[in-house]
Amino acid sequence: MANREVIDLDDSDGEDDIEVIFERSREGTGASRSSDVRINNVIPVERYLNNNENDDDVEIVEERINVPEVPSTPSYVIHSPNGPIPVYENREGSGSAGPERRSFQNARGPIPTQSYRNPQEVAGRAEQMRREEQIRAQQARQGRPPPPPVQRPRRAPPAQRRPVRGYPPLPPTRQMRNRRGPGSSFLDMMLQMDNFPLAFNSIFFNEEDDDDDPNFYPGMAFPHHHHHLHDDGGVDQHIMNIIEQRENQEADKKRNINESATKAYHDYCEEKIKSIKAPYTTFLDPEEDYVCILCGVTLGEGLPEEFRGNIKHAKLEKLQEENDVMAPYQALNLITDADRDLAKRIFMSTCGHTYCGRCVKNISGVKAILKEKKNKFKKTDKDIDNPFIYAPSKCIAPGCNIGLVAKRRFNEIFV
Repeated sequence: MANREVIDLDDSDGEDDIEVIFERSREGTGASRSSDVRINNVIPVERYLNNNENDDDVEIVEERINVPEVPSTPSYVIHSPNGPIPVYENREGSGSAGPERRSFQNARGPIPTQSYRNPQEVAGRAEQMRREEQIRAQQARQGRPPPPPVQRPRRAPPAQRRPVRGYPPLPPTRQMRNRRGPGSSFLDMMLQMDNFPLAFNSIFFNEEDDDDDPNFYPGMAFPHHHHHLHDDGGVDQHIMNIIEQRENQEADKKRNINESATKAYHDYCEEKIKSIKAPYTTFLDPEEDYVCILCGVTLGEGLPEEFRGNIKHAKLEKLQEENDVMAPYQALNLITDADRDLAKRIFMSTCGHTYCGRCVKNISGVKAILKEKKNKFKKTDKDIDNPFIYAPSKCIAPGCNIGLVAKRRFNEIFV
């Protein structure tokens, strides 16, 4: 036992007595004693108190552990999305004495209490595990070694299984695809292949590379897709007949509606045709020659090829008497290719008289010509260049006074 310090007391009659209540060993340091007190965290009080001596007893009501003092100024501040976080360091340098440091790297991480699983998938896994247990138990009874456990694929990370905070849960299809992991779907597998277009053609269209094919381009998926889209060989002929029959019925229905709406007008035209008298006709006889009522050119044939103009400078009055027309083509001084082409066309006015295309062209543009030549010619001047002669504003047929300058006065006839 260690040497103890002894205190000698003199006997005295005084009231101030000294009582030894604690003895301290010479061995050890203050640090070891303080550490024992701090570790045990218990102070034995009963051994130091004597309740029989007097009434002035000491009562310990609270025990505290010595905690390092926290400085009022933070050592540094962490700036996070949720605001600044002050960090304090203790005096001993053993780490942070303030609030715990939190990681905000995945602030919008998954909710750990929620998990989305497809009920069918859960039921399928449970059924598979139950069958495996039955097989193992049966083989154990028969004395055969049980099969090795099935190596199940590793589940996807939690970030792929659980919904993100603040967003609705993923649909079951997406959840199942995430559980299987990346690259498990058929599309992911095809996209990871280097020869995706070639495999696509081979699987879906049974087509291979052909360098001699003009429609094939390297790296092009399904080059002959237009043949498959427009090919009706796979459609039943009965269906095609039904479609054609319906289209014909729609066309007949529209035609019947139009005929019923115009029936009254057709009846009026039929009655008018029956009452037509000479020199009008409703039939063009190939043996007969029909001429323009204004210039006398044969309708459908046009100007003769040998005619080159009024080379002999014949008088207009003489030509009018010979051809019995108002503006005979024999009096023309200049003939162009456009005049020859227009003379072959046939037009009928609203009054029923026929004109050639050249005369209709002159009558349609007579207003612009009259503005230029109204001061040069009079209505009574006998000249082929007089617009009142070759482009009259009214029909020249005997007893007809229908205006020809208005719009839609002529209808072309095709023979």
